[in-house]
Amino acid sequence: LGNDIVEYTWDFGAGSESDTSSGGRYFSGFNAAHVYEPAGSAGPNGEPSGTGGTYQVRLTVRDKNNQAASATQAITVLPFSGATYYVRADGNDSNAGTGPSAAQAWKTYNKAFGAIGNNSIVRPGSRVLFKRGDTFPFTTSVGLGTAQNVVIGAYGAGERPLIQYTGTNNGVRVTTGYGVREISFQDIRFNLQSASGAYADGISLNPASNVLFLRTEFDEYGNDHVFYGDGLFVVDSGFLRARDGNIFFSGKRLAIINSEIGPATIYHNLYGSQIDRGVIAGNYWHDSRWHGVRIAGNAAPGSWNVVVSNNKFERNGLSSINLKDTNGDSPSYGG
Repeated sequence: LGNDIVEYTWDFGAGSESDTSSGGRYFSGFNAAHVYEPAGSAGPNGEPSGTGGTYQVRLTVRDKNNQAASATQAITVLPFSGATYYVRADGNDSNAGTGPSAAQAWKTYNKAFGAIGNNSIVRPGSRVLFKRGDTFPFTTSVGLGTAQNVVIGAYGAGERPLIQYTGTNNGVRVTTGYGVREISFQDIRFNLQSASGAYADGISLNPASNVLFLRTEFDEYGNDHVFYGDGLFVVDSGFLRARDGNIFFSGKRLAIINSEIGPATIYHNLYGSQIDRGVIAGNYWHDSRWHGVRIAGNAAPGSWNVVVSNNKFERNGLSSINLKDTNGDSPSYGG
């Protein structure tokens, strides 16, 4: 091929997280991101299947002369083999947490997140599952510490488990962490406004690497979610109704795909800086006071290799998309 490639098409293979052309199996852009969820039967108590699998990713490029070339890469997803801990509203924090029944499971958000933060309890390679249909109140933040390689998800049948802020003070964060790695939130809902009218803030992880939100929703919160590090992935999720901004990210590798973000009452829906390899595609961005999506340069090397495509924007105070390079130039797109 010549040097002028004008089209990139990714095929992530059948059996993956979504086989539709609306942003699941197929993607166009010089960067792409995808979540693989291996097919297989769920566990006996409605746990995620944990089945492994091998998938073929094909990239096809086409140049301005309509010449094409393709390359294929196999991706192997290993089966889950770690410990599973369970949390349910009628459990007991004195339990070991290693079974799904009320006589075995933990009871509270505080116990579960505290156990994740204590690497001697929830070890790397484990998962902590909240029972679907149950509500888990909290009044204080519990840190994740330096947790790594842990899935925070759901088991059972019915609606996603709800983690509900019930405190009376503004400024409490859902959770914090320093040096967190390979953490995923899956099929969880957080409502962060209490009956008293107080608001908890979003998650703050600094530094962090490879954090995934999959089918997870945050609703009615105060300050934004803050992430510094390498690898934030938001897929099929919602970050909704912030009193400030929604997502602040500074670091390499950002993917926000097929998600719903906003509104942001005071600030941006997304503020990103220092990004190298980003994909922002297929999202619905609600109103923001400032910019819908702002990718800032800040200090060198700035932000590079970011694909922004197929997004829908509502009203934004300044612009829908604002891109700023390291020289301070700020071309804006949309009103």
